Amino acid sequence: MLPDKVGSFPVGLVKQLVSLTRFEELVQYAYDHFDALYHGWQDDLADEFGKWKQMQTGQGLVEYTLILVLVAIVVLVITSRLAPAVGNVF
Repeated sequence: MLPDKVGSFPVGLVKQLVSLTRFEELVQYAYDHFDALYHGWQDDLADEFGKWKQMQTGQGLVEYTLILVLVAIVVLVITSRLAPAVGNVF
């Protein structure tokens, strides 16, 4: 489960130079730091996703408003074109 090298040194050499207890402490220290960085990254990613989700919600409201304005303009154009024809009927 350990890598073949620690930095540029073979793991066997590191085990010979460092006591087993100190080696275990170093491995635990590296694991703890990796774990903290990983969870920090996960939290940051969750925050960014939350911001993106809120931004998308507001964007949907703007899109519906633009569609409503477009429909209103189309109705006004159709009404203005049909007004003389309807006026001639009555």
